[in-house]
Amino acid sequence: MHSQINNSGSNLKDKNVIQPSNPKRILYTYWETIPLTKKINFLTNKIGSQPVRKFLLSYIRQGKEDEYSKTNNLRRRHAFTAHELYTAYKEEMTNQQNNKFTVQNIHFHLKKLLEADLVYIVALIVEGNHRVKYYGRSAKMTVVQDVEELYKQEQKIAIDTFTKLLTKLNPNVSEGEIIRILNKTFEAKTNLMKNIIFPWLEEYYDLTYDSNVDLNHLSEYLSGLSTIDTGTIQLLKTQVRMFKLPINID
Repeated sequence: MHSQINNSGSNLKDKNVIQPSNPKRILYTYWETIPLTKKINFLTNKIGSQPVRKFLLSYIRQGKEDEYSKTNNLRRRHAFTAHELYTAYKEEMTNQQNNKFTVQNIHFHLKKLLEADLVYIVALIVEGNHRVKYYGRSAKMTVVQDVEELYKQEQKIAIDTFTKLLTKLNPNVSEGEIIRILNKTFEAKTNLMKNIIFPWLEEYYDLTYDSNVDLNHLSEYLSGLSTIDTGTIQLLKTQVRMFKLPINID
């Protein structure tokens, strides 16, 4: 079982651990010591959502199986040097974009991720005449703030945006009833994430890892499946009717 949601990130970026007997091993084993999920605020999420940084976070989370991991019966490596990340990014991008991108750009984006506590320096390893930094994630996946707070903000936007429209589309339904239905829908979404999706990810993390599944994509997909819950699906059907959508829901 993996550690529960980590709110602060604490001192992860200050670990900078080197194992004297085998400094390379920590590049593989640190992944088991970080939390599955960590709450972040909207500003931090914005920092991590910048395209280059999003790629770096995704690449680190995906990890890489190599000869060392196979030989030593270890899981994938989830810590990389700036140059390794630069090479991976160059391979991912088009030739035109590659010509404008340098390893200094990667250092800039890694600095931003370090400051946001989304990555930390897992180890400083002596290679030749240099001490090389290996960067890893501070959590396997991130959750924007508290799920309840996130949905409350979405809920307010939905009510402010849709109430007038739905009132015009449904003149026989009171504004109060429309707001009640929207509120109940977001309450259901909150409960599904907190009580079903997150516990499921905790329980089956090892299987998702061995299957090389992206946790963020999986959680989004599961949240969609979770709407089949009897109470939630009735709320969604009601809204389909209220929006006059030509969808068969019977």
